[in-house]
Formats: sequence, C-alpha cells, structure tokens
Amino acid sequence: MDPAMPVMETQGIPGSGLTVAAAGCSRFKVSSAQAIVESRPELIPHVVLVANHSSKPVVLFALAWRYSLSQGPESKYLRVYQHHLAPRSWEVVNSLGLAEPLPDRVRAQLLSLPKPQRVKVILDSVLFADGSYAGPDSAGALGDLLFQYRLYNGIIRAFEAGQSDSAVFLEAHAAATLSGGVRLHFRRRLAETLLREKEFQGVEAAVLLARRNLARLPHLHLTSGLFE
Repeated sequence: MDPAMPVMETQGIPGSGLTVAAAGCSRFKVSSAQAIVESRPELIPHVVLVANHSSKPVVLFALAWRYSLSQGPESKYLRVYQHHLAPRSWEVVNSLGLAEPLPDRVRAQLLSLPKPQRVKVILDSVLFADGSYAGPDSAGALGDLLFQYRLYNGIIRAFEAGQSDSAVFLEAHAAATLSGGVRLHFRRRLAETLLREKEFQGVEAAVLLARRNLARLPHLHLTSGLFE
C-alpha cells in the first residue's frame, strides 16, 4: 500500500454472517469498490465492502468508523445503514452512506475530512428481516429501532382497540420524561414530536404520524414477538 495511505483495519461480529472488507482485501479487489478507489485513491479511508454471507436478508446494519489522526484525539463516527442486503450479496458503503452511486457532493464531503494515519471500521450491529440481530450494538442503533417499533405500534394498537387517549399515549408520555445521554435525548424527541402533534392537531393526526413513522422503518417478517 502507498505509504501515504492510512492503515486500514476492519472488524466484524463473529457468527453474524456479515463481513467488512477494506481496500487491499481480495474480496474488495473483485468488487466495484475497487473501481471507486482506483479512480480516486484518496477515498480509500472512507470506502468499505459489506458482504452478507448468511441465508437471511439484512434490513439494517451499523458501522463505527474510527479515524486516528497524526495529532489530536481519535475521531469516531457511527453510521446506520437502513438498507436491504440480500443473502449472499454485498454492498459498497462509505462513512456517509452508500457508495454507489457516489454523488459529487458526498465525494466532496468525504475528501474534506481530515486525512487519517489509521482507520478502523467496526461492524457494530446487524438486524435481519426475521427480527433476529447481532450486537454488540454499543452505539444503540438496534435499541433505538426497538424503541420506535414499540412506541409507534403501541400507539396504533391502543387507538384501534378504542382505548382512552391517556392509554394510547402512555408510553409517549413516559418517554418524554427521559433524561440522560444522546440516545435517550433522541427517544425523548421522538415522543415529544408525537405529543405536540396530538396537542395541536388532535389524536387522529398523532396516530397518523405514528403510522407514517412506522412505515419508514425497516420492514420485518417476524418469526417472534421481538418488536411486538
């Protein structure tokens, strides 16, 4: 590897069926990822290949990108990819999203990032279409998704069952009182948005918003009650 290029390291989740490959790996070289970095080698620190070797479709995975610079602290980015990855297929991704196609504005953003000496890309979590998953989910991506399923499904089902307004929005009110780090702040904001919709537009409008938000989440073919 060109000495001007950073050292690339990847880490998967044992037993998950997913692997992550960086420039220089044999699997990377035979994919369209190679063409991307050959035309713009400065993109090498920001592009990896994620392959699904399992027999199950993937609907979401999260990668933690760690950039070690020559000076200053390590830079860390988490990117959640809500993307269908069929069994025995692969996808080229970058630290801002999917790498194919790679719009000029995204390319410019990647090239504006600090030039690292070492890059480590870690598979942090993966969610399969049947609701099974693999961790460690240290960034909380799966926990956030689980929270959203429970929040939106709870509202919709309670409303359809004819329960009182207070019962319909019971979990939303509880979530609106959460305090703590970034993950709890994210969940509190979701709940507050629904409660504001209820206050200003009415119950039915808030339920409709819950339906729309639920429709944007990965579609699961559940074999268990994980997200029930």
